[in-house]
Amino acid sequence: MQAAEEIDLESIHDFATKLAIQAGTALRTNAFHRSRQGHHPASKSKTKPTRRGKDCNDGNTLNVQEKDSSVDIVTDVDLQVEKLILERIRSAWPGHKIIAEETFSSSGGSKDYQIDDSPTWIVDPLDGTVNFTHLFPLICVSIGFTLKKLPVVGVIYAPLLSSMDPYSRTGSGGTLWSSVKGRGAYQSYPSLDPRSLADTTTLRYLVRSTACKEEEEEQEQEQAKVEGGGGGGGEEEEEEEEEGRVFKLPLQPKRPLPLTSPNGLLLASEWGKDRSDHDPQTSNLSRKVETFWNLACKNGGRQGKGGQVHGIRSLGSAALDLAFCASGSVDIFWEGGCWEWDVCAGIAILLESGGYVEDSNPPDPGSKLWLEGQEEEGGSNRMETSSPLPCSSESDDYEQRLRVSLGARRFLCIRSCSPLVSEGEGGDGGGEGVHENVESSLASQKRVVREIWRRTRGLNYSRPGIKYVDRS
Repeated sequence: MQAAEEIDLESIHDFATKLAIQAGTALRTNAFHRSRQGHHPASKSKTKPTRRGKDCNDGNTLNVQEKDSSVDIVTDVDLQVEKLILERIRSAWPGHKIIAEETFSSSGGSKDYQIDDSPTWIVDPLDGTVNFTHLFPLICVSIGFTLKKLPVVGVIYAPLLSSMDPYSRTGSGGTLWSSVKGRGAYQSYPSLDPRSLADTTTLRYLVRSTACKEEEEEQEQEQAKVEGGGGGGGEEEEEEEEEGRVFKLPLQPKRPLPLTSPNGLLLASEWGKDRSDHDPQTSNLSRKVETFWNLACKNGGRQGKGGQVHGIRSLGSAALDLAFCASGSVDIFWEGGCWEWDVCAGIAILLESGGYVEDSNPPDPGSKLWLEGQEEEGGSNRMETSSPLPCSSESDDYEQRLRVSLGARRFLCIRSCSPLVSEGEGGDGGGEGVHENVESSLASQKRVVREIWRRTRGLNYSRPGIKYVDRS
């Protein structure tokens, strides 16, 4: 087995992006065939899904089998795509450990947490299986890679999401999110042309494309200042067409998290697979419903717990929830019941974009966790207006912003943000002056975590092999 220091994460990333797109192409082709031949919602099959049999690209039906409930299902396509991914990884990286959803779920043994210090691939061949059976396009392939228990590479490929690409004339081959620890997180739209696939999904291409774009934007801003405004013409936009397919995350400049949070923020969460109501007071379903009610209710409602978030989105895929949180489109991800294959790749991408990950369960009332981050508030730090905002790969490390194990099954994630600043007085001649750093990015994220905790009920999820942070 390779030592951690010998592993080239760039090679891991480039292999994983190509593999995810190959697997996602099989999913897209299957969905296309089913839609062309008349879609009928999948129903429970009497035949157990198998990795063998006809190719997942054929046919207009799905062999669907329930696992723990009617909302926890597996299909032949899940198994066949997982088989493809596992075979490729074992061939290319024979000494690496692999944890994959369907293989793990079908083992019938312990649900113990199995991630250790070994180089480990964590795979969900099809996140959003229920969506897939209904031909609802929010599905993805999720491939994460950990070293010493930390998620250091993340790849999420959504093969049916391609309409967001504003530059493509012929349509792109889905949407790809990927990251490498310390090298950035990216969103791109791989070309449908197989000849360009190897080039446009490599880390080197992603880094180069976004670096060139940032340099060009800076030059355009300087030129606009000199000329007193104005911009480029249509020909320059034409030339940018092919280079405009890659974006560094978050998609827009980092924004502060308002002091009124969670009011006005967008939250993603899932209903989950635990639908039991054996005790309305203690079931996870009832606890989620109460939390949703609190977060959606007007400010001050629900005995002061009303958060009035802009909305609550349930995409049917935790991996995509996290991808959109990393992009900055979703402000908060609150969830319980996920497994490591649901979140590993997404958390890797979120962390590299500057996000924060905590336990979704609120601590005990007297816990010191309620005070974390508040010592950073109060204007003790100052920064010049020209100072760069903190970057995940430069200013802090993952251990500061990943506060829970990948196997904890309870997650509260906050998007990246800029520090909260207050305007200082400008100098002579109307200069920009000095901004006072009222609250650091990390303190802002911790503040929003506390505000979500105040409005949530703890979920009944625990796991053998997981050591949870003391919440007392």
